[in-house]
Amino acid sequence: MKRDAAVEFIRGQLGQYLKNRGISTSDSFPCLNPLHAEKEIQSMRFNEKRNRVHCFGCGVDYDIFDVIRVLEDISDREAVFRRACELFDVVVDEDEQTVPEAWPLYEGLRERREAMMRRRGAVDYTEYFKACAKRIGEINYLHQRGLSDEIIQWAGLGYDPNYTRGTGGKVWKAVIIPKNKSGFIARNTDTASNERYRKTGPNSIYNAIAIKNAQQPVFVVEGELDALSIMEVGGDAVALGTTSNINKFIELLKTCRPKHPLLIAMDNDSQGRSASRELQIALKQMNIPFYCVNLTGPYKDASEALVEARDGFRTIVVENESIEEPAREVDKEGYLQNSMLNHIPSFIRAINTSVHASIIPTGFAKLDAVLDGGLYEGLYIISAAGSLGKTTFVLQMADQIAAGKGEHAEKGGSDVIFFSLETGRSALMAKSISRITFEKAMQQSAEAKLAKTARAISTGRRYTSYDQEEIDLINAAIETYKTYAGHVYISEGLGDIGVEDIRKMVDKHIRFTGRRPVVIVDYIHRLSPYDERMNDRQNTNKAVLELKRISRDFKVPVVAVSGVDSVDGGTYAYASPGEIKELGAIEHSSDVLISMQLAGETYNDIESAHPIRSIELAILKNRYGKSGDTLSYRYHTMYNCFEE
Repeated sequence: MKRDAAVEFIRGQLGQYLKNRGISTSDSFPCLNPLHAEKEIQSMRFNEKRNRVHCFGCGVDYDIFDVIRVLEDISDREAVFRRACELFDVVVDEDEQTVPEAWPLYEGLRERREAMMRRRGAVDYTEYFKACAKRIGEINYLHQRGLSDEIIQWAGLGYDPNYTRGTGGKVWKAVIIPKNKSGFIARNTDTASNERYRKTGPNSIYNAIAIKNAQQPVFVVEGELDALSIMEVGGDAVALGTTSNINKFIELLKTCRPKHPLLIAMDNDSQGRSASRELQIALKQMNIPFYCVNLTGPYKDASEALVEARDGFRTIVVENESIEEPAREVDKEGYLQNSMLNHIPSFIRAINTSVHASIIPTGFAKLDAVLDGGLYEGLYIISAAGSLGKTTFVLQMADQIAAGKGEHAEKGGSDVIFFSLETGRSALMAKSISRITFEKAMQQSAEAKLAKTARAISTGRRYTSYDQEEIDLINAAIETYKTYAGHVYISEGLGDIGVEDIRKMVDKHIRFTGRRPVVIVDYIHRLSPYDERMNDRQNTNKAVLELKRISRDFKVPVVAVSGVDSVDGGTYAYASPGEIKELGAIEHSSDVLISMQLAGETYNDIESAHPIRSIELAILKNRYGKSGDTLSYRYHTMYNCFEE
């Protein structure tokens, strides 16, 4: 293969090479540049069209040869080329083995050198900015974006019609936005291009001086042009540059606390909303006043709003700058309302309303007795190790609630929404019908020999071997299931159901049916992450808090299943209150916390345990009643049935 053809072929393999190294080609990942200081920030992405990776922090732009050189620590360019050929089984013609001096591998070397020098404060772009500013009159791009000559001159904006830094050899007609003397943003004016920005220099906050000097609330936005758009209509603004710069902004606030509240106005998209939530959490922890404001209405960002609705945008900016005084009065009024004297009427109304509120029995008599009759508004968590039957237990509870079993149960049963995050709808239905065959068989003969397992019910080919009595029992069980199945709503998912989905479905159920359901979640640790940037523990804690809010907001019982890791090298033991406390919000936010555990001796191999297991429910916490009780059950594993 000719050298040129080999180079082009190898360049097209970057995506596969990244995957082989365990690096995502669809999400951001830490910058590969060894000189990049902030390794924890996911600032680099793979561009499939360009077959390059680009860091939106330090600005490096690598092709596959750069990536191989960095990741495999090969300094000699010819050795990099040979290694690439080995990786992709490329054979180069003998007369074309030598890599020429002008080989494109080192296109980015100047940029990398300058990046290192900028960190040492050695690069000053002042003269470049002046030269670009002189050419700003050659384009009308900024005027089309709604910016006046006054703002353009104040910000020192310029124009470079031959910009190539970090563009992979492409020539941009670029607007230059200085951030400081050592850094700037290049904005591609070609609206048809998907490549819009290149950043050079330190990854700093744009117009950070406003935090110190502003005499009014300061808007916090994502893009530099958004900040300039706000300044155009008389506001003060800083720009993060990228949503990954939140930590850098927080560090700035630690050294320079704002005199006035911050006005968070991120882009009107999923990334912007996620960044807004993260920033709100940080500002609350720092006790810095802030307000979340919508500057843009139906538009994506402030820059677009300025162009499409300038007068309305100006009005919104001015109104939000005056938010502090009326908001202070609202805060004062709200605080004074906290006096308990103001809450006595609503307290009395709640008592009168509760006369008609129904208690929802679980159908387990002993459990209902401990729970003062059954389930009330609140968060109930059942915690257990794997394979103890926690799904079977809450499924049986759901069926019994829907069937109206138990003292004081609502006639005709109550609605249940069962969020199953591990087991499919058909499998759950088979488990329920299996349990009913067991219950009917025991009623008829006190023997379970006619009862069927879930597998025996759901496997059609087995029916040819059943006698009429067995088939009649299955049909009778299905008919019994039909009598209450209209109250059971199963929502199945595997990692794609989150707490917001649960909230929406509960709200929809109440609006469409007029009935308040019991909500069962099986189980918490399989919920879709609330925020991908949180770790598993943080996402679990957040999920528990949101389930608690759902219970409070809709005044419904929420029963959630939680896992407990095995201990002592695979032995399943009792879950002590101390161990449960380690679960964070699960212990703090639950109203009732129940531990499901094996009674008596523990098993080293629970899967091979007796088909009838002795199970205990330990009431570890009961916010409105007695805790410490232990309830005993016989769990018929083959027939998915718990007996008290």
